[in-house]
Amino acid sequence: MAWVRLYTETKNDRKIRRLDPAHRWLWCVLLMMAKESPVEGWLYIAEGEPATIDDIADEANLPIDVVGNGLGTFRELSFIEEVDGVFHLINWEKRQFKSDISTSRTRKHREQHAEQGKENDGVPETSEERSGERSGNVPGTPPEYRVQSNNITPPIVPPYAEIVSYLNEKAGTSYRAASKKTQRHINARWCEGYRLDDFRTVIDKKVAEWKDDPKMAAYLRPETLFGSKFESYLNQPWPPRASPEKPTYLLFNDDNEEVSA
Repeated sequence: MAWVRLYTETKNDRKIRRLDPAHRWLWCVLLMMAKESPVEGWLYIAEGEPATIDDIADEANLPIDVVGNGLGTFRELSFIEEVDGVFHLINWEKRQFKSDISTSRTRKHREQHAEQGKENDGVPETSEERSGERSGNVPGTPPEYRVQSNNITPPIVPPYAEIVSYLNEKAGTSYRAASKKTQRHINARWCEGYRLDDFRTVIDKKVAEWKDDPKMAAYLRPETLFGSKFESYLNQPWPPRASPEKPTYLLFNDDNEEVSA
């Protein structure tokens, strides 16, 4: 079971006290999500899948607009930052450090407990002893089994540049891969499990369908292609190609007079 440090000074922190109750709860949820993330301090719902506002709203059981406003407030207060489309809790490493002292103290207690167990071989341990082994019997110290080592290489973020470059090439557009709005749409689909080939397929299908349509060509844009209809676009049949015109043949009779076909 994971755990986070909550400092007693938090109740006196002026920035925290000025937050409305919903945003205080949201901050607690972000701490827990950052702890459970494959890369601690960064908001990933799974390896390589950054948490979206929808994911955070679901975890906190709060409306999306409340979460969006809260994240904006946290940015202004320098609680969080967004790096390449991934939310990061500033000062996480400083405030949520792992204590080597608590680990060594807990290990020492377990060794002593093991020695005592050898001396009392054959005597069933009590519930208090079992509880002491789990907690390490060190007041205020998290159990050793809760201290998890995450020697994980930071997951690769979605290939924004490749996706946007492919769109620009096929649709004749000039969107920027660094756009936060564009990255947000790509992230949302990436979190649902779609990958580079899926994005290319959607682009190819919709370009074939819309590019030559003056009304629809304007919708060859990230917010439309990578939005909520992405799955339906991906699974739609390929647009039929324009059939070439049938050749016209002239027929003549024996007198070399043209006749209808």
